[in-house]
Amino acid sequence: MLNRELAIYEELAKNFGLEFTLFTYGDSDDFDLDISKKFKIVPVYSLTKKFSNKYLQIISSMIIPLRIKKEIKELDILHQHQLHGVWVPIICRFLYNKKLLVRTGYDMHYFSIMNNKGFAVKTFYKFLTYISLRFSDIYTVTSKEDRDRLIKRYKKIIKIIKIRPNWVKRVNQEVSEDRNKANILSVGRLEYQKNYKELLKEFENTKDKYKITIIGEGSQKDYLLNLAKNMNVDLDILQNMGNENLVQIYKNYKYYISFSLFEGNPKTVLEAMAAGCIPICSNIPSHSEIVKNNLNGVLFDLNNPNVLNILDNLNNDEVSTDKLKINAIKNVREDNSLQLLSTNMYSDYKLITS
Repeated sequence: MLNRELAIYEELAKNFGLEFTLFTYGDSDDFDLDISKKFKIVPVYSLTKKFSNKYLQIISSMIIPLRIKKEIKELDILHQHQLHGVWVPIICRFLYNKKLLVRTGYDMHYFSIMNNKGFAVKTFYKFLTYISLRFSDIYTVTSKEDRDRLIKRYKKIIKIIKIRPNWVKRVNQEVSEDRNKANILSVGRLEYQKNYKELLKEFENTKDKYKITIIGEGSQKDYLLNLAKNMNVDLDILQNMGNENLVQIYKNYKYYISFSLFEGNPKTVLEAMAAGCIPICSNIPSHSEIVKNNLNGVLFDLNNPNVLNILDNLNNDEVSTDKLKINAIKNVREDNSLQLLSTNMYSDYKLITS
């Protein structure tokens, strides 16, 4: 994941001559990471004590801006990923008169509501969202759904909010290779949000016809394996792997299925499409922004998935499946390429420093 996330900064450094300093929440061991060969690394907890108690961590983090004063003063822009710890660059923004760009991959407050988190957690994420929108020079989201929700809730304080979807490092050039029609792939955390229980229910008593592979880890692993056994579903769960390996795995599958209840701008769907998989996804707003029904994939109603019929129809119509695959690759190349998103990010940097 780290290599995938940092790819855009490598692209910016290569194409626009930018220099990046990465502030990590690790200790001096972070100097040994491979990324230290490409970027300057400042592990925060090599400069200050890290408490094991999470509440003491939050309180002590208020002094981090003082510990990194020298490094911050050398920079033009502070670029924060996600809302965890966003108060650190916000404090730095005011102490050292810096520009701040906050990038979010998903709406943490909305996710906390959908995941039925406690009142304190929801309030905390709402507060982080508010101060990020209030004090950033540019706030970016990955989907139209997130942008529209934030504008509706925080219209009076938003300065500049932009849609910057997730990027894909590589887009497949091959569209004609033959792939097994009986193997189904899904990637994601083994948690409530991904709705794997309903996926397995859809494939009940298909052990002799289909094999489902899920790549991911989480609290539902044992539950899903037992459920698959009881439902006579051929299920294989693989542990998380490096992004380079995952990209190669996608190329072995014709179909990628997501039963998610809610998402941000799902990277796994984009990467599957870029690798030539046909996406079959739940019809939720974040999926429908990416997958256009019967144009570059298939959307289904969570209340009536009927996925087996969808697969039967696709397997009996090679012309349609080739069209879906070609369009999926084309759309990701046009909307989510690393080159496009790095150019857009560079334009954001220029905007807040002009």
